Amino acid sequence: MSTGSAGSPVSRPPSTLGWRVASRTIGLTRPLAGHRAFPLWGVVRHRGRRSGRELSVPVVVRPVPGGVVVPLPWGPKTNWVRNVLAAGECTILWKGTERRLGRPKVIDGATAQAAFGGFQRAVMARLGLETCLSLRFL
Repeated sequence: MSTGSAGSPVSRPPSTLGWRVASRTIGLTRPLAGHRAFPLWGVVRHRGRRSGRELSVPVVVRPVPGGVVVPLPWGPKTNWVRNVLAAGECTILWKGTERRLGRPKVIDGATAQAAFGGFQRAVMARLGLETCLSLRFL
C-alpha cells in the first residue's frame, strides 16, 4: 500500500483474475447497473464516513430472503464497505427500484454460497471471492 498526496493510504488493485475481469467490464456495468433489464448488478449508494459526501458503487447483487448478498472481490477493507459498516445502512438501486438496506454484516464465502447457484459458486471460487456483505431490507 502506498500513500496518496495527503498522506492517506491508497490501495493498489490486486493483480488477480477478478481485477482483470472487473477492470475490463466496469465501462459496461456502470451505466447498466440498477436497471430492470440488468438484474445481476445494482448500485449501492452510501455516505462517506469522513467526507460526508454521497457516493455510489456498482456491485453484483444476489437476493436472499429479507435482503441481499454482495460479493466483495477486494475484501471488506474497501472504502465503500467500511462506509456502509460505519453508517449501518445504505440504499441500493436494483431492478429499477431504490431500497433501503441495513444491518450490514461481512460474511465468509462459505456462508454466502447458499445464496448462489452451482455455476455462480464455481465463478466465485475461480475469482477467489472469499467474503461477501450481507444486507437486510429495512
